[in-house]
Amino acid sequence: MPRDVKRAVEFIQADYAEKLTMAELAQAAGVSIRILQKGFQREYAQSPMTYLKNIRLDMSHYLLAQRRDDNTVTDLAYSSGFSHLGRFSADYKARFNCSPRKTDAWLCC
Repeated sequence: MPRDVKRAVEFIQADYAEKLTMAELAQAAGVSIRILQKGFQREYAQSPMTYLKNIRLDMSHYLLAQRRDDNTVTDLAYSSGFSHLGRFSADYKARFNCSPRKTDAWLCC
């Protein structure tokens, strides 16, 4: 894996819940936005922002499957870095073929 892509991946994994921009990812990687986009396309066949969204979806899926009654879907979505709940729900359902509210150890996913 190219060093710049690796640096961006490490930055994403450390700060996925923060509001990250392409400019911040490129700065963390030490390259231009375009170079970073090309690197992610070669390594992962997706953009850096899609990679970030998938990391957030994976984390929210894990948290939802482990959640207790005192954690709401809204709380877990926000803690995973999502700021628009409608977009979160649509992306989650597209990825896991299950709504966030139905995700737990027994119902689905």
